[in-house]
Amino acid sequence: MARWTRRRVAWIAANLVAAVTMPLVIALWSTYLVSGDESSLPEGFSASTFVVAFTGAWLVFLALLNVTGLLFVWLSRRGE
Repeated sequence: MARWTRRRVAWIAANLVAAVTMPLVIALWSTYLVSGDESSLPEGFSASTFVVAFTGAWLVFLALLNVTGLLFVWLSRRGE
């Protein structure tokens, strides 16, 4: 059975937080896209640009988080 180290628990918690917040962020920016209210966005940016940018940023964040976690697992097993 796997040992529940602080690092592993933190990794799982970070993945859960990211998995829950990503749809919320996309929904928030999609609201601007659907409602057409882009007055609060910086000049030259559209809501669709922000939706794509945030979706991409979250996917990159999740990928890096998982690669880092897998690296920690690999290094911990290598030291055994």
